[in-house]
This record gives sequence, structure tokens and C-alpha cells, in this order.
Amino acid sequence: NIMKHLSLILISISLVLVSCGSSKQVMRNLDDTAFIQLETTPCFGYCPTYTMKLMATGEASFDGKHYTKKAGQFVKQFSEAEVQQLFEQLMVLDPMNRPDVYDNEMVTDLPSNILTFGDGKTEKTIRCRFDIPDDMLDFIQSLRAAAESTTGWEAVSSK
Repeated sequence: NIMKHLSLILISISLVLVSCGSSKQVMRNLDDTAFIQLETTPCFGYCPTYTMKLMATGEASFDGKHYTKKAGQFVKQFSEAEVQQLFEQLMVLDPMNRPDVYDNEMVTDLPSNILTFGDGKTEKTIRCRFDIPDDMLDFIQSLRAAAESTTGWEAVSSK
């Protein structure tokens, strides 16, 4: 088990150390239909509830449901650098080999962050509510920052 963790750490370090050339390779390996989707769920308080979907092409959609600065449907074109950063962060997480759920049924009133990834061939959904590993939390925070920003989003319709 320690060897498995050590090899994952070494792979992660090598991914970080390799230059931009390989990050472009990561993007080239992805189909244009590859995407990252974040869905947030309600809680008993004022938790922002929305869905954001980011395509490998940089096209993104946002559906603000409750307690969001942007209510309704929005679209945005993310820069190549932003897309690359988020997809690289995703690749390092190796989502296909992660559990489908991070949770504890005994803990109540926590919203979920539901992550769905697609690489053009397969899809994986991971429900993150409790006991979420730090690397996954960092990724969720990056996605939430991108989704919840008010810069560059254009309203399609408002509620």
C-alpha cells in the first residue's frame, strides 16, 4: 500500500515537473467532447446551488438555481490557459480510479459537490460531501472559483 502511494506521489511530481509541452499533450489526448461538470446541491442554509459544465474547447455553461450571484443560464468562453490548468488538475487526480462517493451518512446538512468527467469515451461521476481528500477539495475549490466568478459570463436567460 505504501508503494502504491509512493508511486502515485512520484507520478504526480513528474507530471508537475514536466514542462508545458506535455500539458499540451494532455489536451491533445482529449476529445473536443471532453468535459468537467460541477453540480452543487442545496443545504438547510444558503448554499449556492448550480451546475457548471466546462468543455475541453473552453466553452462553458452555468445554470444558477439558488443563492448564486448569477441566476439563470449563462455562457462563457474560458481561455486555453484556464482550460488547460483545470484539465491538468483533473488528470493528476486520476478520477477514473477514485471512489464514486466521499460521504458519511451520519453527518447531516452538508451540500454535495457532484463532479462528472468525460474524456469523449468514458464518463465518471463522483459525489463529494464529506471526508473528501485534500487534492479533490483543491480541485473542487478551483472549479467553484471558476463557476462562481462573475467575470466573462454572459446571460442567456434570467430567472
